Amino acid sequence: MRYSGCALSFPSDKLVAFSAIARLYECYLSDDYVAGMWCSHLQGDLLWWACSNDKGVPTRYEAYIAPTWSWASIKGNMFTAGDESDRVEYLHEVDDYKLEYATKDKMGAIRSGWIRLSGQLRQLELRRKATEGKKMWSLFIGKIEYDLEQYMEGETGASMVINMA
Repeated sequence: MRYSGCALSFPSDKLVAFSAIARLYECYLSDDYVAGMWCSHLQGDLLWWACSNDKGVPTRYEAYIAPTWSWASIKGNMFTAGDESDRVEYLHEVDDYKLEYATKDKMGAIRSGWIRLSGQLRQLELRRKATEGKKMWSLFIGKIEYDLEQYMEGETGASMVINMA
């Protein structure tokens, strides 16, 4: 999403700035707007990831902009499953969420928010591959290996599991 990396004079206005576009879609979607995502698509919209910045590490804003599960909480560009989303079998459910808004505008600034998910978590492990001249990485989820590029050595974490058809 190109707009995710736009420079704003006031980062706190990130969701406010995007709300004008969201209002146009709201008329057609008849859906609730949830911290930069649509409720009926929330399961898939949560599958975003941040792009590296010039220092190689995505960062968050110092001040609260949005819940950490929203793309709006990240400085810089991000990616979504996009065209691949129709091939994804979601192994998680969005059970509930709550947002506290700064004003009555439910498309504007957010003070706080949480989300409750249920599903499977798996441990991830990144391993550096022995290649000449290139930084190549393998991501292991259990015994399944995926080839990756440009990740940080030794990082571990958790991820929602999805199956690609």
